[in-house]
Amino acid sequence: MEPCERNCSFVSGEASDAGWLICVLFVLPPRYRMWTAPPVILASLATAGLRVAVGAHYASDATLGLLLSIAVFLGLLALEERIAER
Repeated sequence: MEPCERNCSFVSGEASDAGWLICVLFVLPPRYRMWTAPPVILASLATAGLRVAVGAHYASDATLGLLLSIAVFLGLLALEERIAER
């Protein structure tokens, strides 16, 4: 396998998966969010952080992966609410 010579940065799939885990909180009833949010958010941030810590990704890769999933989910949620209004 040849070493990367240019543009070696790519979005972390593991951090993206961790972002989707946070999205579960948006669909849970509020009474469950209070108890599940802290460990879910901690696990998600730890997953993204570990990708950086082991040298598998740059911090920007992990951050983008995490936030991209959340942004896509919130966009789809807003679209679904807009469609439901019709």
